[in-house]
Amino acid sequence: AGETSLNPVVAGIKNYIISKQNSNGGWGWSPTADPDSNMTSAGIMALISAGVSNSDPVIQSAVAFLKTMQNQDGGFKYDASDWGKISDAASDSWAISAIYAIGQNPSQWTKGTADPLVHLKSLQDSASGFFYHQEGGQETSFTPTETAYAIIALEGKFFPLNIVAPAQTFPF
Repeated sequence: AGETSLNPVVAGIKNYIISKQNSNGGWGWSPTADPDSNMTSAGIMALISAGVSNSDPVIQSAVAFLKTMQNQDGGFKYDASDWGKISDAASDSWAISAIYAIGQNPSQWTKGTADPLVHLKSLQDSASGFFYHQEGGQETSFTPTETAYAIIALEGKFFPLNIVAPAQTFPF
């Protein structure tokens, strides 16, 4: 919203996010949940936008955790559960955006046979352009959201997408 990192609300949120980081460097969908790649990526982007440096141990720990979530196909799994072990477009997209947020190039994150950009692009439907959740998947109600995440990531963007300066005066 254009507030500086010195704003007490921004500082408070930043400190809250840091306080909820798991001992392995990741974040989960709730303060007590196991960490996952998506929330860890969101945490990285939030902290970077709040002024935390790439070299800060909090960010370095989160990046180390994110690297443990990368599969041999170059993509990212959601979490360590049996349900979340296969690379998927949403996890790839969130991780790619976080990698850009820390000033790195996702094409340098090669693991096994590919990097996350290659893996994400492999999930795109050649006829319609949308992104499948996982290899061999089909279009679902989540396809529009997952495709939006992929577009943001493949454009080299990360959250927040646009910081809007607060209005100094109101016109009324």
